[in-house]
This record gives sequence, structure tokens and C-alpha cells, in this order.
Amino acid sequence: MNKNIGKIGAILLYVAFYVTAYLLVAMVGMMFMQQFPFLQGWIGALAMLFAGGAVFLLLPDKKELVKVPQKPVFISLCVIFLALGVSVGMNFLMGMIPWEQIEGANVTQDNEAMFGIPFYVRILAYVVAAPLSEEILFRGIIFRKTKEFIPLWGAILISALAFALYHGNLQQGLYAFVCGVILAWVYHVSDSFWMPVLFHASANLIVNLAFEFTAVQKVVYSVPALAVLAVLAVLSAFLLNSASSRTLEK
Repeated sequence: MNKNIGKIGAILLYVAFYVTAYLLVAMVGMMFMQQFPFLQGWIGALAMLFAGGAVFLLLPDKKELVKVPQKPVFISLCVIFLALGVSVGMNFLMGMIPWEQIEGANVTQDNEAMFGIPFYVRILAYVVAAPLSEEILFRGIIFRKTKEFIPLWGAILISALAFALYHGNLQQGLYAFVCGVILAWVYHVSDSFWMPVLFHASANLIVNLAFEFTAVQKVVYSVPALAVLAVLAVLSAFLLNSASSRTLEK
């Protein structure tokens, strides 16, 4: 019992260090933003990269965290197709929910904050910085460390719930919870931190491309594309699970 309490304490310390490092960079960035207005779009991305990097350097088993999976090309392709299917499918389904009636003006404000920065900055923030830093925290630390002392599914759900709460609102939180469950599963079956990073980056990339380019949006959210992506996602999940020696019971 005492050993488990120590593990929980270590996880909480990593989380606290991540939050502190993020806020420190964000505060410093805000101080310089008046003199250097171009920093406005970059502060969040820089804060995430700094926080994730700082936590990573503290990990004693960082080499275990960053190992490459077996069959890396095959596994990577499965993860990419799974990410595209899940992201497009989830966004399509969630687009049918009247979020403005549920959360009011907060939905518009949150979406404007997310997509109101230049496209190239969003790519750095959501396709590079967020996948790296958030996967270190939620899968590399919370999920990986939690499953050492509780059943696997419990660790998956706890890390997914933490990921959802981190996003701060119901709309993004619901999406993050579903993706968080899949991200933890991908990490478990691939036994590689790089695979949830790849999933996270691929999912965020297709969302931002669809938002930025109308032609992409019309294609990926068409019925034929949704059907193809759904089939590819299911097939990829099956192949990913079949290629793994790590089942949900291990």
C-alpha cells in the first residue's frame, strides 16, 4: 500500500512540474508580448514544448519510453489510418450535437481561441507541440505509471479522464476522452510512446487541414470518405491488435 502511495505521489509531482513549467513559460511570454507582438501565437506552443521537454528530462527510464516498435512502418500506417478514421468520425458525429444550446457562448469562444491563430502556428502547436508534450504527460507518465499498480483498463480510463479534464470544456473534453482511451490502447499494444504521438499528430492535422481548406473539408466529411475511413479505422485497429504481443489482459 505504501509503495503504491509513493507511486501516486510521484505521478502527481510530475504533473505539478509540468503545469509549473508550462505556466512559467507562458507568464514570461506574456511579459514580452507587448514588445514582440508576434509571440502571441507562439506562446502556447513554446510553453507546451518546454513543459514536456522538462518532464521528459526528469524521467529515469526515458530510454524505455522512446523505443521504436517492432514492424515500425506497418504499425505506423495502422496508427495513421486509425487516427484519421477516429478524428473525422468523431468530429462528424459531434458536429450533429447542438453545443451552443448546451454550453452557450463558451463554445464559440473556445473555438475562436483554438482556430483563431495563423495556420502555420496551429500546425506547430497542435501537430508538433501538443502531441509531444501531452503524450509525455498523459500516456508516458499518467497511463504508463498508473498501470503499474492498478488494472490496465483502470489506467486507460484514468488517463483518458485526466486528458478530458485538461481540455477544460464539455465539447473538447468528450472528444479528448474518447481519443484518450484509444491513445492509451495504442500505446499499450504498440509498446512505443511514438505511436500515440503519431496518432495525436495525425488526428490534429486532419482537423486543421479541414478547417483551413474548404476542399479538404468537403472531401473528408463526405459520406463516401466517412465510410472508407471507418472501414480503414476498424481494419487498422484489428491489424494493430493482431500484430501486437501485448493484449488488454497483460
